[in-house]
Amino acid sequence: MKTLCANVGTNNYLVASNFDPVNPCPNILITYEEYIRLDNSNLIFDIDSAIFADTIGYLLLSFLSGHIIGRIVKKLK
Repeated sequence: MKTLCANVGTNNYLVASNFDPVNPCPNILITYEEYIRLDNSNLIFDIDSAIFADTIGYLLLSFLSGHIIGRIVKKLK
């Protein structure tokens, strides 16, 4: 069995067509063997802890400052 494109057709039916690497589709159906290979490939996502901490800090700072500014603007009305 080969990889297939999965598209939603009329009446919300799932329509499968041949996969074209030149014109890829957003949803694909893979074989069980391909799934097992993908599952056992030990994909590792390396997240830099310094960038993560900076991003979380900036998000928290922007949330708090926006909240405080919103309260001040509400009191001025």
